[in-house]
Amino acid sequence: MSIEEIQETMVNSDQRRIEYVDKEGNTHTGFVDVYESAYDNDEYDESSLCFAGDDGEMIIVWEHDIESIRILEG
Repeated sequence: MSIEEIQETMVNSDQRRIEYVDKEGNTHTGFVDVYESAYDNDEYDESSLCFAGDDGEMIIVWEHDIESIRILEG
């Protein structure tokens, strides 16, 4: 999956549930709480999202850690 496809999904999730698979093959489901583009990110030159997992955990996910991402329907 290209960086552009990952960024587009991150930006367009609109409070819908997403599923992403990390580089280690683990699947995570939840919501994008905050999306930060590479342009706006002071820490690294890449996009990130604050991910609110279905398990209640809030984590920062960097685009380089995402193998695939999709918006879940329904």
